[in-house]
Amino acid sequence: METQPAKDARELISRVGGVQPIDWTILRVHGRDAGTFLHKMTTNDLSKLPLNGNCECFVTDIRGKTVGHGFVVRVADDGFLFLGSGRQAETLQEHWQRFIITEDVQFTDLAEKMTALAGSLSLVDSPIQDAVLAADVMFCD
Repeated sequence: METQPAKDARELISRVGGVQPIDWTILRVHGRDAGTFLHKMTTNDLSKLPLNGNCECFVTDIRGKTVGHGFVVRVADDGFLFLGSGRQAETLQEHWQRFIITEDVQFTDLAEKMTALAGSLSLVDSPIQDAVLAADVMFCD
């Protein structure tokens, strides 16, 4: 069965002739230790982040140099989204993998599921659609 965003995309394509992929980083970070892991690997206090809350953060290396930048959204007790500009997914995953020893943390790149439709956003067939749309803006201390 076709979802409403997919129907909307098909209708828009028939009217305007195409869609434009968004060059964003959308990483799902999940697992039993995802919250603790992200809290240690970013510059913000994610331990206080409520469900559907989000905050801006930087990812740094051991010298304090920036590896990535974006927003983290808590979508479940053990699930987060890292949303950022550009193509950071591969760099972030490679960086983070170096620090996973026994932690239960997995990464899923969801950027291919996002497209720009004539200036609006559509998460096509994405399980994260409701979480992203429902997320409240929160600035962490």
